[in-house]
Amino acid sequence: MQQTLAEPLEGVLLTGAGFTKNVGGFLSDDMRAFIVSRIQDRPVLMGLLNNPKLDYESVYVEVMYGNYSQEDKSALADAVFYAYKKLDDVVRNISWTQVAAHGINLYALKKLLNRFGSTVNGKRGYFFTLNQDLFVERWYGQETLLKIPGSLNLPDIHQQPSRRLERSDYLRVPKLHDIENIRVENSGKTSSSGRYHYLKLHGSFNWVPPNGLSDGSSRRVMVIGGKKWEQIQKEPILNYYYERFCEVLRCPNRRLCVIGYSFRDEHINNVIREALTCCGLKLFIISPKTFVDLAQEIETNDPNNGSVIRAGMRHWPWALKTIYPSDQSRTVHADEIENALFDHSP
Repeated sequence: MQQTLAEPLEGVLLTGAGFTKNVGGFLSDDMRAFIVSRIQDRPVLMGLLNNPKLDYESVYVEVMYGNYSQEDKSALADAVFYAYKKLDDVVRNISWTQVAAHGINLYALKKLLNRFGSTVNGKRGYFFTLNQDLFVERWYGQETLLKIPGSLNLPDIHQQPSRRLERSDYLRVPKLHDIENIRVENSGKTSSSGRYHYLKLHGSFNWVPPNGLSDGSSRRVMVIGGKKWEQIQKEPILNYYYERFCEVLRCPNRRLCVIGYSFRDEHINNVIREALTCCGLKLFIISPKTFVDLAQEIETNDPNNGSVIRAGMRHWPWALKTIYPSDQSRTVHADEIENALFDHSP
C-alpha cells in the first residue's frame, strides 16, 4: 500500500562524483587507472579499457552483461572494487588543516549540509547522491543528523573517520519483502532536529547483496555504466530510493541544489525535467565550469532533456574552496548561495 510522503523541505540536495572530487576524490580517468593496474594479465579487458571510445563504466557494462568469460567478469569486478577501496583510502585520509591542498573549510561545508536537514516538526530533509563513496558517512555521518533508509548507516564511523573498513562495515541491503516495512517506517512525520534522509541512488561500495558474498561473488550493490535504469529496477532498495527521488521533486516548488553531477544519467534528468516543467522546481547548480561550458556539457550529455535543464538552471561558477575557504572567512559566494536556497532572496 502506498504511503504518504513526509513533507520534504523546499531545499533538496543532489550530489555526483564532482562533489567528492573537491576534496581529492576520483573521476572516471582516475578510476580507470587503478582498474588497469589490476587486470594487466587479462588481454581482453586491457583491449577494452585501452579503447579511447570507451570509459571504464562502459567497459564494465559491456563485460558484465556481455558474452565474456566468468574469469574476465570476476577480474573486472575485483578491479573495480579495488579502485573504490583506493578512493576510500583518499576519503578517510583527508586533511582538514588550513594548509590542506583542497582548501575547504569542513565546518562551513557541514553548516551548508545542515541547512538541508529538517528542523520543523512534520517535515523531512532529503540529500540524494549518485556517489558510491563514504565521504558523507565518514565526515558527517552520525545518525542523529542523517539516516540511510534500510538500516544502511555506519553508526560509528564518523567517530573514527580515518579507520579502515572492517568486515562488519559491508552491509547487506534489504530483501524485496522488507521494502514495504521500510516504506511505512520512513513515511511518517519526523521531529528530529537536523535529520534528513541520505539516499544513495546508485548504491554504495560497502553494500552487498541480501545473501552476502558467500557464493564467491565479488558483486557490490552499485549501479555502474549504462543500463542504469535496468540495474536500479533489479535492486529493491535502489528502486525505493528512486521512487522517493521522484516523489520529492514532484512536490510543488522544491529548490534543488546540484553539486558535482554532470547530467549524464537520463533517468535522473527525466525527473528533473518533469519537475522543472510541471512542478515549479527551481534548479541551482554549483560548478566551477563557465556557464557556456556547463550548458554545452548538459546538452551534449543528454540531448533529450538538456535544453530544458539548461533553460531552467541558475548557475554558480564557483568551486567549494572558493565558497567555503579553509581560512574560515565568510564569503559573498556563500551568502549568495544560502540566501537563494534557503532565504529565497532574489
